[in-house]
Amino acid sequence: MSESRKAWLALENGWVLEGLSVGAPGEAGGDLVFNTAMSGYHEILTDPSYAGQVVIMTYPLIGNYGVAEEDAESHRAWAEAFVIREMSRIPSNFRSSCSLSDWLERQNVVAIEGVDTRRLTRLVRTSGSLRCLVSTQDGDPESLVRKAKRTSSTTRPTRSGCRKRTAGGGSAASRTTSARSATSCGASCTAGST
Repeated sequence: MSESRKAWLALENGWVLEGLSVGAPGEAGGDLVFNTAMSGYHEILTDPSYAGQVVIMTYPLIGNYGVAEEDAESHRAWAEAFVIREMSRIPSNFRSSCSLSDWLERQNVVAIEGVDTRRLTRLVRTSGSLRCLVSTQDGDPESLVRKAKRTSSTTRPTRSGCRKRTAGGGSAASRTTSARSATSCGASCTAGST
């Protein structure tokens, strides 16, 4: 794995998993939840009921049909971060306007691939939702777990919130709102992304 593409998932119980970044750079955290759907990832990501949550997809290959904006549940991504086993690099649907990875980056959603999503799902099924953090910036396990423990929870009160989603400094909440509402897939994805 290239150093610049590494990503980490840290759980409040002390688990830290390393994978690859397939979305926006930065850090994002929330309650770790899972979805067992084989398709519909774009609808899941744009569903407001996932606000404050980090979504694990249990199906092993995600992104194979890209993103078709007309399938969105709302105008933006709501999931705090996205966890998958493997990202498909080639969207294979004539309706697709861009790849899922490009869309995640434009929506400012931090995403990680290459982690054992089945193991994580079993943990959530037995332990319940856990606070977590996905990061492309911090590779120190102790620091990541501390941040995961401070992450806001949708199911229980916490001491302080940690919802950084961008690589820069300043107010994460204001950057999150403006960055997400100002971007969509459409022509910007097909116009030659890097």
